[in-house]
Amino acid sequence: MKTLIIYFIIGGVSAIIDLILFIFLVQLSTFNWFYAGIVAFCIATSINYFLSIRFAFESGIRFKNKSREFLVIFIVSTVGLIINQLSLYVCIELMSIILPLSKIIASASTFFWNFFLRKNYVFYKAL
Repeated sequence: MKTLIIYFIIGGVSAIIDLILFIFLVQLSTFNWFYAGIVAFCIATSINYFLSIRFAFESGIRFKNKSREFLVIFIVSTVGLIINQLSLYVCIELMSIILPLSKIIASASTFFWNFFLRKNYVFYKAL
């Protein structure tokens, strides 16, 4: 439960960064929502990874090779990105929800995917 709470805080920080970058890229630059979503998600996910291994999970616990650990995180995050982008598409294009709320919904939809896979696979400590 403690790990979930810490990851929730880390996820909140990452989500705020994701939201701010997304809104900045869409409203203050020439990015459309699709590309802004990818860029913001990738930056926020990188920050999330470094905060997670610093405060929530033990890096190297499952994969002694850091490159392999990063590759698995990349795969998990890629699926998270797909979930994020599909959520944005549904919210923005199909439901006409405003951008900030769409991004919040998309971030929430990926939170549990990321936590579950990181806790139960990437940073899983077998007894």
